Amino acid sequence: DTGAQGEKGDKGNTGADGVGIAKIEKTFSDGNVDTYTITLTNGTTYTFIVTNGTNGTDGKDGNGGAIIIATAVGFTALISNIALIAWVLIKKKRLF
Repeated sequence: DTGAQGEKGDKGNTGADGVGIAKIEKTFSDGNVDTYTITLTNGTTYTFIVTNGTNGTDGKDGNGGAIIIATAVGFTALISNIALIAWVLIKKKRLF
């Protein structure tokens, strides 16, 4: 037996607003180097640089649709990883 339940306590104060990612955008390009800026919901911004590979030699003609899909999936994965890194750094309260 755990006994009778006591009265409900007073409601606590509302916590502070959290910080999230408002947007991630490519803000500069120079050759194969791109600069991305992450803007948080509190207005803070962080920038980071991505160095892309150079163009390779042309391959054989193939299914162009598969290439378009692979590029879209790769870009989506890149943006997802960037967002994850930003979230982890925000949670650890570290800067880039």
